[in-house]
This record gives sequence, structure tokens and C-alpha cells, in this order.
Amino acid sequence: MIQSYQTSTVSHNPVSRYDFFVPIDSVAVFDHLVEGPVLDSVECFVVCGHALSAKTFEAIRARVNKGATCIIARLLYVQHTGEQLAGNWLVVDSFLDPRIVQTLAPFLGPPDVARFRFASHVVEFEKGSRPDQIEVKVTELT
Repeated sequence: MIQSYQTSTVSHNPVSRYDFFVPIDSVAVFDHLVEGPVLDSVECFVVCGHALSAKTFEAIRARVNKGATCIIARLLYVQHTGEQLAGNWLVVDSFLDPRIVQTLAPFLGPPDVARFRFASHVVEFEKGSRPDQIEVKVTELT
């Protein structure tokens, strides 16, 4: 008679414990000197750090005037203006401010999609039914 023994009930397969997929909706990271047409398609800015050039602030201000949203550290905001500006600005003392979650919500996209926008295409990676499965969709921008 052959006997079978199970030595452990713990799975050592990392795929079963950790999902590689991280949803994200086309995040772009810029330094404090960015300006010009590269910002033309940005819909939501999160401005933090310790420095922000006047040209960059004015470029962000122009985008907010055209409908973009800006979440900005008060320290940087007051370096460039002492007034309440038109448009959708959220000026925060801390990035733990609970209003940030509400402000970012429309820009986060679905929880099972990683979306990247390029000059002429959008590439979407959608999480599959298995932990190691994705579906890829490429859409041409018009």
C-alpha cells in the first residue's frame, strides 16, 4: 500500500498571494520647470514638492482656465498668487487631506484597467480572470 503525505498546506506560489496588476490611468510626472504644449492634454495636476517655476505655474493656470483640475500644495500656490483663482483648484496643507480622494476620483479610471495615453494612441491593459492574465487594447486617438 502506498501512502500519500501532505507536508504543508501553505502555498509557496507567489502568484496566488500577490497580484502583479496595478490599475493606473495615464499618469505623467513632470519637474518644476515644465511648460508648453506637453501640458495641453493634462486633465488633472497634482503639484507638490518644494519648488515651482513661475512659467510652470502660469502654464498650469492656463490649463485650469481651460477646464483642468489642479491639486496643489499651499506652499507652492502662495508663492505665485495671493488670490483665489478661477477654475478647479484644490489648495491643500497636507496630501493626507480627505478632499483629495474626491477630487481625484473622476481621473482614476476603472479598478481593473491600466491606461496609458500617447500622442496618437491609448493603450489599455485590462486585468483578466486569472492573476497572470491581461487583455491589451490599442485605440487610435482622433
